[in-house]
Amino acid sequence: MSLSDEARILSFLRKGAHVAVWGLLCFAAACSRKPAASQAPPTEVLVTDVKQEDVPILDEFVSTLDGSVNASIQARCKAMSRPKITRGHGGEEG
Repeated sequence: MSLSDEARILSFLRKGAHVAVWGLLCFAAACSRKPAASQAPPTEVLVTDVKQEDVPILDEFVSTLDGSVNASIQARCKAMSRPKITRGHGGEEG
């Protein structure tokens, strides 16, 4: 074995020893904990009677609409043609 191989093996063993020591310390710390002696007293709760009544909603909300694709809508003709209506034609008498 060369010197560099021995150095790598010693480094590996040191790291393994550190991991083992830390593992044992953590295990010992977890096992040495004592359970809690007593539980806390129950929390005090306030109770009140319920009264049913109508309550007006007076909130105003502002919103905008924005789609994922906003299309511009425009007319294809310049002016709309009106139907020609003359008096006395096209309607029912009444």
